[in-house]
Amino acid sequence: MKIGVVGSEPDFQERLERMVDSGTVLVPCSVDDLTHGSPEALQAIVLGPQVPIRDALHTAQTLDSTRPEIGVVLVADPHPKMLRAALLAGARDVWSPDIEDDDLQARLEPVLSVAARRSDVLHPVAAVTAGEPHQVIVVVSPKGGTGKTTLATNLAFGMAMASDDPIVLVDLDLQFGDVATALSLMPERTVADAARLVGNTTAVKTSLAPHPTGVHALCAPIDPAEADLITPEATGQILDTLAAEFGTTIIDTSAGLDEHTLAALDRATDLVVVSTTDIFAVTGTRRLLDVLEEIDIGEPDRHLVLNRANARVDIDRAQIENTLNWAVDVEIPSTRAVPLAMNRGESLLDGGRIARKPMLELLARFVDEPARSLKRVGR
Repeated sequence: MKIGVVGSEPDFQERLERMVDSGTVLVPCSVDDLTHGSPEALQAIVLGPQVPIRDALHTAQTLDSTRPEIGVVLVADPHPKMLRAALLAGARDVWSPDIEDDDLQARLEPVLSVAARRSDVLHPVAAVTAGEPHQVIVVVSPKGGTGKTTLATNLAFGMAMASDDPIVLVDLDLQFGDVATALSLMPERTVADAARLVGNTTAVKTSLAPHPTGVHALCAPIDPAEADLITPEATGQILDTLAAEFGTTIIDTSAGLDEHTLAALDRATDLVVVSTTDIFAVTGTRRLLDVLEEIDIGEPDRHLVLNRANARVDIDRAQIENTLNWAVDVEIPSTRAVPLAMNRGESLLDGGRIARKPMLELLARFVDEPARSLKRVGR
């Protein structure tokens, strides 16, 4: 790992050298090197006390828009106004020139950790080559509470476990999306950040949050008010960027058909429709299917999933299929294993036979012999 150091006094430089491990190299740099050069090999940059504050903030802002995977630290008096300006410019932290050695080491570790995670996002294990076909799987439902997010997240889990392709999961329920909760993630950046960075592939990719399964998630904004700042055009650009970089893009949408969902449907190679067995969900699904026929979204492969299929509500599968004029492809029964797995942040593929079997059936529609593939990766 390499850390660029700019404008550092000799004493501070020596202290910093003592704090880093043997595998980390400190590289002397200038502001001009960073703003006009090519700092590809650097994972973090420390802008020392000899760098004028205005130049330090400008450098941090430039790197945040062009190389957001690099962690930038300013060495300056960390008063509230300075800290706010630095964070708004994209810096990771502000250190006092008189920072104690123990505090210096403690503050350096998270900067390097974030840089490493962002590097992993930018360089997934498998890359998509130009012209290679990719999947864009859009999960929709006419109403909330059908288990759409559970299905989308577990489909992403399963495809990451059964395929070498890099998988990205996008939460387009922009006001109240639960993908971050379902994956037990605390994302640094969200769709709102990616929308501000459209046009910069690297910057958009650093908005992703990596999950241990190999899934990379673009989570919904933490503040629901930010949803209003994201245009459908920006959503479309984000999806195009991710589809070009990842073998499979899975998109969880809000209930119904808002403009962001329509942007996703325009790019869909596969459409997964989720319904439950209650009359409101079934009639809503019927209306949803009618609308999709009218608006002409192309010819994505379609998959109908019936969730909580064994609920005793006096409506059987034949009646549902007759109402929808569409055969049910996968039935997921109501089982305690589902909420237990979700509450623990686990995959339904690890939730026992009742939950595992239908998930394998759904995976088989996208991955050849998923059960054998899952065994190969030890899950």
